[in-house]
Amino acid sequence: PPGAVLDLIRIVCLMIGSEERGDKVTYYNRIGVKSYVDVGSNMTWEHAVKVLRRPWLLRRLRSVAAGPAGRIPRRLHLPYAAIQAYRAHRHDPQFTLATFKRMKKGNRACVQLMTWSTSLMIV
Repeated sequence: PPGAVLDLIRIVCLMIGSEERGDKVTYYNRIGVKSYVDVGSNMTWEHAVKVLRRPWLLRRLRSVAAGPAGRIPRRLHLPYAAIQAYRAHRHDPQFTLATFKRMKKGNRACVQLMTWSTSLMIV
């Protein structure tokens, strides 16, 4: 898989990350021991795939983008690390919507995640 996809997953993880853990993702090893993995430089494809397979991922993406339905709309707050990571890749020729559309496997998910993260950065 291209490196741009892993960078996109890192940015999404930083955007939906909880404030108490900062830029860390929960990781369970083969025997079930829970640990936290740094999203920045230590995130591997194994960790990225586990994040994408989490059942709460879609709920977290929706809650960041829209907020709770029963409340007054709130101001969107993105972590500073997510903004910096997105700005670092913004001018990369491999980090474009067209690049993700040309991919064979997983292109629909990548296009949707790229559109989602770009839309949040515009807001």
